[in-house]
Amino acid sequence: MSITTLTRVGDFYGDFRAATSDFMPEMRRLPGTIEKYGAWNEKKGQVIIASNPREKLKSNYSVILTVTSEYPEGNVQTSLDFAAATKIWLRQAPRELERIMGGISLTFPIFRKHGKKSMQYLHAVAAQGF
Repeated sequence: MSITTLTRVGDFYGDFRAATSDFMPEMRRLPGTIEKYGAWNEKKGQVIIASNPREKLKSNYSVILTVTSEYPEGNVQTSLDFAAATKIWLRQAPRELERIMGGISLTFPIFRKHGKKSMQYLHAVAAQGF
């Protein structure tokens, strides 16, 4: 089975942290200058990352959601669940963005092997202000 990354975009201008927590309380801040939150879903074997680049991108969207796993249909369901929980209407991402975000698939084997520890490391780095 191959690893796939589903990328969706949408618009949101409220409390992004609260919205991601509504979807999955385990979503925690990730390192970087763009506001983003991520989690490893142990049950579904998925890496989930939601970012809110607002002023950082000149685009027609303010949210990027990526879901990476070995199950494309599960990725789609997770994006639907995210949209329902956060009230963020998601749509197809531009092809170039899909291609770029597909690179997350390269890190997936690390998450599959180390799961929560990998995400805890990223959260710790973010807590240090990186």
